[in-house]
Amino acid sequence: MQSGVSLPQVVRSNSMTPEFVASAKHRRFWSLKTRFGVVAGLILSMGLLWNSNRLVTGPVLCPFRLVTGHPCPFCGSTRALGAMCAGDVQQAWSLNPLAVLVWLLAVTFWLRPSWAQTMSVKVMHLQLRVGALPSYTFIGILFLAVWYWNVATRW
Repeated sequence: MQSGVSLPQVVRSNSMTPEFVASAKHRRFWSLKTRFGVVAGLILSMGLLWNSNRLVTGPVLCPFRLVTGHPCPFCGSTRALGAMCAGDVQQAWSLNPLAVLVWLLAVTFWLRPSWAQTMSVKVMHLQLRVGALPSYTFIGILFLAVWYWNVATRW
């Protein structure tokens, strides 16, 4: 980012300035082929773990569940990611729908970082227009809904 230009000034502009885009381009340190290889390797690894049943029969990793015996909003995410990587979208969705959405966004943004930057700027624009409280409230309600769904359907 240019010196003397604060983040709110960049966010308030109608589009990303060429200087801002140019400064972001020099920060890329991995080529598209390298990023694709890393994503493919991670997907293959998680898919193999899922197919070997190690994710299903393995130990409980959630600290909240270990202490309380109840699932948190993220419970089932590791297994859902494994199911997604193995191509079992229906099983992944039934384990944790939030993990499926996060997986799709992460893979998309990892392969196309410019989309992540554009989305980040758009989200900041939205937060400036409506305020941070509605955004955080929406995220909170989303997590509570997933948590309720987790408890109601599996415990």
